Amino acid sequence: MNRSPKFIIAALAFPILALLGLAINKATIREIGRIVTFKITGYDPRDLLSGHYLIYQIDYGIPGLCTNPDVQGQTIYICPQEQRVYGDKPASCSYFIKGTCQNQRFEAGVERYYIPQEYAVRLDRLVQNKQGSVTLSVASNGEAQVNRLLIEGLPWAEFIQKNQEPPAP
Repeated sequence: MNRSPKFIIAALAFPILALLGLAINKATIREIGRIVTFKITGYDPRDLLSGHYLIYQIDYGIPGLCTNPDVQGQTIYICPQEQRVYGDKPASCSYFIKGTCQNQRFEAGVERYYIPQEYAVRLDRLVQNKQGSVTLSVASNGEAQVNRLLIEGLPWAEFIQKNQEPPAP
């Protein structure tokens, strides 16, 4: 079957433009969003297809955030400074985060952070010991983007560099 050159160009351009749009959206959220930091707990599942990353839960400071069965699978908006959950965008909140409750966990698309393989075990241990936090950039529509992973208040790479473990004998 013969395809016209215009069809081939369009077929090649569409995924590139879609990827470019996604990258611009993420960069915009990261650059103009409100910066907030939350404590995390987590684990490193070592997914062979996705590389090494930490998957964590963010402590938004809202007890029983997704324990109500009525909110499972629903889009909700959390207001951490008021420690409240809303079904619609809250007008009274200076910033809010949009997400869904899945399996009694609030998911906003910021629950994973990719890390180099050589640091995976050490960072996993530090996060499990409740030494980790993440800095999020939150847009005015409630979308969030991870800015960085912190260990004891320092960017993870800086923490690792300052706290070098002696080589094994």
